[in-house]
Amino acid sequence: MITLWNISDYSLQEVFDQAVDHLRRQGEVAMVGNDCRYRCVKIDALGNERTLRCAVGCFIPEEEYLLDWEGIPVTNLPFDNGMSGECLKLLREFQSVHDAVHTYNWEYEFGRLSRLFGLNLKPKENDKSKRKP
Repeated sequence: MITLWNISDYSLQEVFDQAVDHLRRQGEVAMVGNDCRYRCVKIDALGNERTLRCAVGCFIPEEEYLLDWEGIPVTNLPFDNGMSGECLKLLREFQSVHDAVHTYNWEYEFGRLSRLFGLNLKPKENDKSKRKP
């Protein structure tokens, strides 16, 4: 798993793929009230808990997460890992998509980011194609 602590060991394409895969699987924003979060717990009507993470939060392991980081842009988080400026820019773009774009427009934004950074966007898997008749 790519984390903020080992991210410099991975290509920009791998970082992009992890963020896109995470947001596609999660399918919703990590938010408390009107505030987007790196990590939060959502409780459904039946009392079941689900941990949600933003596009940057998926790179923060549970044991490394600090509540104090909430509200701080990824560009100002206190870590030094040799991350390239281009990778940091990509994470900031993902943070903006998560925080400001409705989920039904995420695929468009993933395409925009892939073109902006010269990356390949994998097609979204069709859940219906995996279902047995």
